[in-house]
Amino acid sequence: MLDPETIQFFETLFRSLETEMHTEFGEVKLRLDRLDATLTLHGRQLGAGARAIASLVEWTSKADADYARVLAELAELRSRIEKLESH
Repeated sequence: MLDPETIQFFETLFRSLETEMHTEFGEVKLRLDRLDATLTLHGRQLGAGARAIASLVEWTSKADADYARVLAELAELRSRIEKLESH
């Protein structure tokens, strides 16, 4: 059987450990919250970058199609001019 002094020692020890664990877990939670915020920001930045790249690819495709159309029109105009000049 434990004497009251030993029981008091263990109660104090466990309360001290409980307080220390509470403090440490609170600090861990703060770090995890900061990490979560940072990762959320990075995720948004990556998403925005992916959307910007997709928009750029779409614009480039349209610009290429417009350029091809203009070149075809230019070739047609040259052909017409050559026909007119040959007559």
